Amino acid sequence: MAEMNPIELALPAKDGKPATSITLRSCTVADAPLFEPFWRVVSKETTHTYQTPENPPDFTKVAENWAKIHASPFELRIGAFENGSFPEGSTRLVAQLGMYGVIPGHPWTKHLATFGMMCRREVWGRGVGSALLRALDDHARSVGVKKIEANVRVENERGVKFYQAAGYRIEGTRTRAALIDGRFRDEYWIAKDLG
Repeated sequence: MAEMNPIELALPAKDGKPATSITLRSCTVADAPLFEPFWRVVSKETTHTYQTPENPPDFTKVAENWAKIHASPFELRIGAFENGSFPEGSTRLVAQLGMYGVIPGHPWTKHLATFGMMCRREVWGRGVGSALLRALDDHARSVGVKKIEANVRVENERGVKFYQAAGYRIEGTRTRAALIDGRFRDEYWIAKDLG
């Protein structure tokens, strides 16, 4: 993707969480070491993503993957970075979003994109996810995407309301989409038209 202009967010103190500042920007190869500690936290905080502590990605391939995405004019990988003093160092990843083609390169689906987003629980409800979705919309429009799609678990009522407030609609239900703790979970297929 073309380098996005960084977006600065000031997060006020909320629910015992201190005020902080966040920078939204393109993820680069240099940021790859920040992904593992971020992923390890998010995978334990919620079952609303496909990340599970028992099934980590190959962290040695993150830099390579991010380099490919960064070189792509279509795909997107943006992170929400917090500066301060953390076990990871002076910067840590608190949220990230990736956008991809539904069937990359296919002429019938080049107007479609799908995305995934993960946020540390401490930034839920503080505007970070909304800012990531606005950046997603801007990028998607700039590369000719007319419709963005994603999945959200039916039981994730907070997430469903969040996406609906951002203009997404439920297009259908995929039943038995995930088997978590011995119980099947359904997912909504959500979408937003961009024009």
